[in-house]
Amino acid sequence: MRSISITITLGFLLLIGCTLSETSPKTSNRSDVTYEYMTLNVMNNGKPAIISAELVLPSNASGPLPLIITQHGSSRDGTSFKMGKGRTDEMSRRIRQQAPKRGFAVVSLDAFYNTGIKPGDKRKFPNAAQYATQLKTFLQSDPRIDQSRIFYIGFSYGGSNVLKSYGSDYEFQGAQWRATASLEPGCNVVLDPQKRNYATIIFKGTKSHYYPQACQWYAKKLRDAGNQIELVLVEGANHFFSTNGHIVNGKAVNGCSDNPVIRYSNGTLRHVDGTSTNRDQVIKDCITKQGGAGLNRIHLNWVIDRALSFFESKL
Repeated sequence: MRSISITITLGFLLLIGCTLSETSPKTSNRSDVTYEYMTLNVMNNGKPAIISAELVLPSNASGPLPLIITQHGSSRDGTSFKMGKGRTDEMSRRIRQQAPKRGFAVVSLDAFYNTGIKPGDKRKFPNAAQYATQLKTFLQSDPRIDQSRIFYIGFSYGGSNVLKSYGSDYEFQGAQWRATASLEPGCNVVLDPQKRNYATIIFKGTKSHYYPQACQWYAKKLRDAGNQIELVLVEGANHFFSTNGHIVNGKAVNGCSDNPVIRYSNGTLRHVDGTSTNRDQVIKDCITKQGGAGLNRIHLNWVIDRALSFFESKL
């Protein structure tokens, strides 16, 4: 087995304002990619926070690369970062494996870094959409990255954050996304959408405990606002794109699937049927104990391949 050194570009990390937390070189048997680890000082709804991220680069690529920012779901069940502290989920693990083979750089964002947040702590989840924008701003100044071709993909909690980019108060801090992909967002509480100049693909399992009707409704609302939206229903798949899904006791924001809540730019909340509501009532009505289980993930590779093909079509 041949091993290679995995490098950290210290000058680059200092240039973009990252705090380098680990400097010890490590080795890997993957000669096709290199890894670079960083921690970043960011803002979360006006409060300072720290995230970690790991950049995966094709070793033999030339010229500025298109970049995919990938955002984990509530369970970081995929892999630990190679170079430092941080985790990501199974979707992002597979993106990290497959996208570099297709000419993309990939950066995994750990929004729960050093927080102790658990999957059931729904009300503590940070606004990862803000983190993704700040990470984009850091990386778009790197000459190895094509700043006009930065993509954003997320699963579950991450998928819902991808859709936050359509909110009126979302700050892109430069160019908008080239395209986005949202895998299994909840769509029970959404933002009143604005028109954007990029396309989005949404994947929903027909057997998901985040019931697909909410996202079917929101996809139409996004289109009605003038956006390019493709909704793909994965027949027989649960939330994890598995075929062995079943409902278990858990916690999920899926109680408003038949009557989603829209948050408007002035902060007001209203159900699709016109009923006004408030934050406390949304927590009561929309968060349930109907969790999902089943992790054979038979459809996940197909979904990832389709998402990457979608991004390739937007290059």
